[in-house]
Amino acid sequence: MTSPATERPAHNRRTAYTKTAIRRTFFELLEEKDFDKISVREICQRADINRSTFYRHYDDINALMKSIEAEFVSDIDNQIERMDPEVFDAVLVGLFDIVRDNSDLCCYMMRCGPRKGFINSLFGQRDVTVTTDGYNYLAIGDDVYMYTGITSVVSDESNIGFILSNQRTKETRFYTVAGAEEFSAMDSARGQVQQMNYTATFPLLLNIADQPTYFMALKDAAGLVKMYAMVNVSQYQIVATGSDVAECEGNYRQMLARNNLIDNSDANIPADTQEATGVLTDIRTAVIDGNSRYYLRLQGESVYYVLSAADAPQVVTLNTGDRVTITYRPQEDASILEATAVTLVSGSSGTGTVDNPPDPIKINPAPGIGDIITDPGDGGRVELPVEPPPEEVRQ
Repeated sequence: MTSPATERPAHNRRTAYTKTAIRRTFFELLEEKDFDKISVREICQRADINRSTFYRHYDDINALMKSIEAEFVSDIDNQIERMDPEVFDAVLVGLFDIVRDNSDLCCYMMRCGPRKGFINSLFGQRDVTVTTDGYNYLAIGDDVYMYTGITSVVSDESNIGFILSNQRTKETRFYTVAGAEEFSAMDSARGQVQQMNYTATFPLLLNIADQPTYFMALKDAAGLVKMYAMVNVSQYQIVATGSDVAECEGNYRQMLARNNLIDNSDANIPADTQEATGVLTDIRTAVIDGNSRYYLRLQGESVYYVLSAADAPQVVTLNTGDRVTITYRPQEDASILEATAVTLVSGSSGTGTVDNPPDPIKINPAPGIGDIITDPGDGGRVELPVEPPPEEVRQ
C-alpha cells in the first residue's frame, strides 16, 4: 500500500501541470482576443480539462490573472531578499531568469492592451486614470452624491469623465465627458473677473441645455459670495458670470447660442417654475457661505421652500401666520425646494396686502410743549417731553 508521503509528490506534480496548462492556454487566448472576451469554457476546452478542475484552483478569469501576477511578484521579492554585495551578480541573474520564465506575463503586462497590468501602472502608465484633487457633493432628490473628475495620469489638464457616488447606497457610476478639469475651469472663471481678485469654489457639474457645465461661486477676500460663474466643460473658454444664479445662467445660454452649441430657442431660461399659496407655519434661517437663507413651510405641507434674502429681500419681513405665494422650481421626491420669489398675500408683515390695517396716527400740526396727542390705533395718549428743545431746533 502506498503511503500518503509517497502520494504527495505525484499530486503536486499533477497540480503544477494543470496550472501550467491553464496559464499557457490563457496567454494563448490573450494573443487572439481581449481579456474581457475570454471565458472559462474556452480555457477548459483548449487545455482539455474539466470546468470543475479549473474552479478547483481559481474562482474566475480575474482570479487567475491575479494569481499569476501574485506569483510573479512573490518570486521577485524572494530574489530581492537575497540582495547582498557579495552575491549581487547571482541575484541579478536570478531576476532575469524570473523575467525570462514569465516572459508571456511580462510582455502582456507591458504592452498596450485592454488590461495593462501593474507594471504599466508603475512605468508606462498608459491609460492609467486617477481622480482629480477636489470633490463636491450634489443633492439629487433625497440622496447625496459625491462628485469628482477622472483624469489620465500622463495627460495634460483635462478630464476624461466624472463619477457620482451615492453616499447612502454606495452605488458609483462613471460618465464619459471629455473636457477641462475642474481647476482649469476655476482659473477661467477667475480670469473673467480678475480685476476683482475673487476666488472660485470647487465647481459642481450641471446639465445646462444638454451641455456639461461647471458651476461655481466667486468669493471676495472675506469669503462672501459676490458672483456666480458657469464654464463649459468641453470648451472652457466659454465662461459666463452673473450677480445671481438666474443672471449667470441667462448669460451662459446666450453664449452657448452665439457659439452654435445650442439653438436660439434654448437661449432663454425655460419657465419651469410653479407657485404655491398658503399660510406660513414655520420659518427657519441659516447662513450659508455668508448668505442668509430662509426656509419656509406652508400649512398642510411637509416640504420647505428655500430662498436667499439677497434674491428676495422681502422674506425678512415675513411672520408665521402670513398668507404668501411662493414661486419655486419643482423637483420630484425632494423635501427642500429652491424658491425664486415670495409675495405676501395677507398678514401682518410690512409688504403686500395686509388684513385690517390699523388707522394711521393723526398728529395735529406743530404741537406745543406739553401738548397731548391721541393715537387712534391704540386708543391711548402720548405726552410729548416737557423739556424745551435745543436752541437751534427752536429756531
